[in-house]
Amino acid sequence: MPDSPRETADSIRKAEDVKGRGYPAGVVEPKWIAGEIVEHCKMQGWKSTLHDVVNGKAWLIQTTDSIAALVETTNGELLVKVRDLRPVRMKSSLACNAVLALTGAMIPALALTGAAAWRSQARNAKIDSILQFVDERMQSRAVAPKALPSAPSVADRMKNLASLRDQGLITDEEYEAKRKELLEAI
Repeated sequence: MPDSPRETADSIRKAEDVKGRGYPAGVVEPKWIAGEIVEHCKMQGWKSTLHDVVNGKAWLIQTTDSIAALVETTNGELLVKVRDLRPVRMKSSLACNAVLALTGAMIPALALTGAAAWRSQARNAKIDSILQFVDERMQSRAVAPKALPSAPSVADRMKNLASLRDQGLITDEEYEAKRKELLEAI
């Protein structure tokens, strides 16, 4: 497991087993959403710490049971990545349990397999909970998209065209050619 917050952040950036989301940058400050994740952890009863990793450009939230979330802005996108730094290794767990089963300790082997599966599910649920919380917070803060101005109607364009002709800015021939184009577009 990495020692410093910077090393942990780098391991999250490079990891293939990371879960995450991307949002448009500028909707919220990375520090704000990082603080919201810490509050979510508190509400869930999970102890966590917040670290400034890159001078206010990246924030790392670590829970005491080694679930870590990295919040940073890169390439015009706000990224939130969550990773289990100590994942349950089901293959290792099953191999140990197979040895127990071969030695005749079938009851402990079954219990250990079930405990490992439960622990894995609980850790994945924690990661999913953090990501779902971030989605909800981002949606509540999202700015509604601005409506694009509608294109002028053909009638409005014909009036503008006639106005240009009346002002002497286009010739009668140019007016007739454009008017035909507009009528054909209907």
